[in-house]
This record gives sequence, structure tokens and C-alpha cells, in this order.
Amino acid sequence: MLDETYRSTEKETDFQLICQIKLGAEHKFEPLFERYRPMVYCVIRKYYLKLWDTEDFLQEARAVCFRALNNYRPDKGITFGQYFKTSLSNCIFSLIRKESAAKRLSDVNSHSLECYEETYGECERPAFYCELLADDRLILQEKLNAFELKLSEFERSTFVLLYYQMKTPEEIMLVLDCDIKKVSGAISRCKSKLGLFFKENR
Repeated sequence: MLDETYRSTEKETDFQLICQIKLGAEHKFEPLFERYRPMVYCVIRKYYLKLWDTEDFLQEARAVCFRALNNYRPDKGITFGQYFKTSLSNCIFSLIRKESAAKRLSDVNSHSLECYEETYGECERPAFYCELLADDRLILQEKLNAFELKLSEFERSTFVLLYYQMKTPEEIMLVLDCDIKKVSGAISRCKSKLGLFFKENR
């Protein structure tokens, strides 16, 4: 039955499937999701979360896909695939932030915010705010979330890997499949933008 469903949807566009799913044809969801499974694997391979395995990610990706199809607006000028990929990346970034925050709470040797602002881009493992009070951490995290919106897609990926997953530039180069010069440039731009952002948002 499932194979027949896949075959029957091969010639249907994403938008046609989305409309049918919204009208109650829930059996059309899996064929739509399967179209983007390679993209899902490509996105989740870039990031590592200790508490999540592949099946966890796939379940989360399905939930993101379902939310994305309900919120998708074709008149915005982007394809559903692009919208789904952006939504999935945002979801993973959020999970990374939560896991990293939990890790910092138990890391008594992490750097302070002042140290990070002075040495960002030079510290091998920048993890800085566990020494702050809970309210201060919340304020700082809100500022960092706002800061990420000012970055390009590549800069944001670099920042998340460097700050939240504490990867070295060499490790980031391998994850993002690019040369070290591009990574170094992104880190430098993030450093400049972060300094300016904190000056404007004290």
C-alpha cells in the first residue's frame, strides 16, 4: 500500500502534495518527506549532538517538515525545499544551543564573558558564560539569538560550530567542506560583527 502511495505521488508537485495533506490526506506526508530525506541527512551530518542519534533527528525532521508545510507560503518566492531546509537548520541550531547551555552549567572552568569578548577567535575552546547568574545567561542568550540573525548562512553555521559546539577552525573546515581561508574569514567577520553588536546593545 505504501509503495503504491509513493508511485502515485511521483508526478505530483510539492505544492500539490502540501495542499492535499492540509485537506486531510495524511498518507501523502511520507512521500513528501522522502523527497527531502537526502537533504535531511546532509543537514544533520554537519552537526553533532551527544544526546541525539539519527532516528531522533529523523523524528525531529518529520515534525519540522510537518510544521513547515503548514506555514509554507509559495508567494514568498522560495521553494518548499528551501523553506524546509531553513526551518530544519533553525531547529538544529536551537537544539545545539540547549545542549551547549546545559553543558556550560556543569563546566566550572569555562571562560567569563569578558574573557570571550577579549579573545574571541583566539581561544581554542570558547565557552564563556557558565559563571554568569541564571538571569544574565538568559539575557546573553537572547542577545546571541538576535546576533545570529545578522549573519549570513555560512557565518551562522561557522558561529554555531565554533561557539556552541566548540570546534576548531580546522574541524569547521571539514564539517562545512570548505577551505580554511573561508572559515578564517567567516570567524573574522563574526568577531567584528559581534564586537559591534555588543557595543550597540549594551
